[in-house]
Amino acid sequence: LAVCVDARRQHIYAAIYDFKNGSIHKVLKDSLLSSDELLRKVGRVTFFTGDALPAYGDILRKRLGKKALFLKPAFWYPRALFLIQLLDSIPKWLKPLTLRTMTPEYLRSSEAEERTGKKN
Repeated sequence: LAVCVDARRQHIYAAIYDFKNGSIHKVLKDSLLSSDELLRKVGRVTFFTGDALPAYGDILRKRLGKKALFLKPAFWYPRALFLIQLLDSIPKWLKPLTLRTMTPEYLRSSEAEERTGKKN
């Protein structure tokens, strides 16, 4: 499963997961990729989801052919109900978050930082 979020400026936030023996394994860590870089990461039939698909779905379909399978658009955007169901069904691999343990992971500088060459 490839989760693809539109990062704007011709990039995609992506992570790829594999499901084996009832477990989920992250194959590609959270990454900031161009569509070409993402295409190079996909080696076999992969389901795609996420809000980057309206912008990049045609490119993925054209280049990957039958390797690219898309979940229905209803599954492209996170919904609280799905997260609650996920929490109820497989809590063993979820780590609880608190305000102390929850920290953002920035995969790139802000647009202002990129323009000025400065990072806060």
